[in-house]
Amino acid sequence: MVNILELLPMLEGWSWVRISGSKTLNANDNPIELYKSPATELGWLVSARMSSTVADMSLNIQYDPEETGQTITFGLNPYELHSKGFYIEGYTPYVVNYDTENNEYAAAFNPSIPFSMKGILTVTASPGSNDGTIQYDVIYLQVTNENSFFESLRRALGVSDILAQLNQSLNYEYLSATYLSAIAKQEAVLKVEEIQPPVPVTQVTTPSRKKYEGFLP
Repeated sequence: MVNILELLPMLEGWSWVRISGSKTLNANDNPIELYKSPATELGWLVSARMSSTVADMSLNIQYDPEETGQTITFGLNPYELHSKGFYIEGYTPYVVNYDTENNEYAAAFNPSIPFSMKGILTVTASPGSNDGTIQYDVIYLQVTNENSFFESLRRALGVSDILAQLNQSLNYEYLSATYLSAIAKQEAVLKVEEIQPPVPVTQVTTPSRKKYEGFLP
């Protein structure tokens, strides 16, 4: 299966959005909004990483899809992921580092297949049980021109050529079938005309009465 990231050099109408930085959060702070897309847009979440000095700080990636209207949230929280045993990279966030001695914690989310959506993207940071610092880095592929993007994607995959050949083939087959059908109908008409002989025209001649006057009563 071809990954969309492998085709990016051949595609048009897209750009990178990188959301990165560092925040100091107090335990009693409310979640802080780090990024929110200005409008509904199409894109792919490529990766998200965070590290913190408190185990239960979290980086939250929230989608509000246009199609379903149901909010989807991925939480990168080292403490929660550690307690669930998520240490393997895959389709869910996982623990990268969990060092209780040095108070160094980290989590990441690298979807095997980039997670796509069309909606509002929001990134927030939630404080933990103690004051601490969180560092974050989110990479997002934003489609800036859908027409150019999908047209270049079709070219890269060869879909345009396949569709053109298919249309040409279908048109040729349709015209051929129509032509052959017309010929078959004409041949059928000719065969019927050959099988049915022309109806003979019979002339009935009435004998002259004068010719047989001597024999008639």
